[in-house]
Amino acid sequence: MNNRLMARLFVLGAVLLFLAGPGFCSEKSVAGGVDIEEVLRSVAQPELNYPNGETIHVSAGKPVRFRWKPASGQLVQINYVLFSLYKGTQMDRINLVESKTFSDPTYVIEVPGRKFEDGQTYTWSITQVFFHEQKSNSQSASFKVVKEAKNK
Repeated sequence: MNNRLMARLFVLGAVLLFLAGPGFCSEKSVAGGVDIEEVLRSVAQPELNYPNGETIHVSAGKPVRFRWKPASGQLVQINYVLFSLYKGTQMDRINLVESKTFSDPTYVIEVPGRKFEDGQTYTWSITQVFFHEQKSNSQSASFKVVKEAKNK
């Protein structure tokens, strides 16, 4: 190997160590002109599986199970996940029905059926929070609820 190639490999290794080190996800980290914070938000998106656009049947005595999964091939570790459920399609504090934070890898989130009203539309969202508090873009999905009769 010639000296020039070895020098390039050394520099490449140093850059990789820098990116993997404590400053990897620090605010506005920039490597080679790429904003690492923006890459995490745009690439590492959670996928919302269920409910997602459906009309679901809900019983007061049974929970609704929200299923999601993290982005495939994700190279960063999730510190915690923010789950939010809103009545209607406007995701603001006044419409917030439920909010939970999970530090364990939870891909099924249960909400009691009694929290849902017949005929209403609800919207849920997931935001992944990585170490150093960098967040993915929130992913959201809406669904409609049909309440089942109590005597069923």
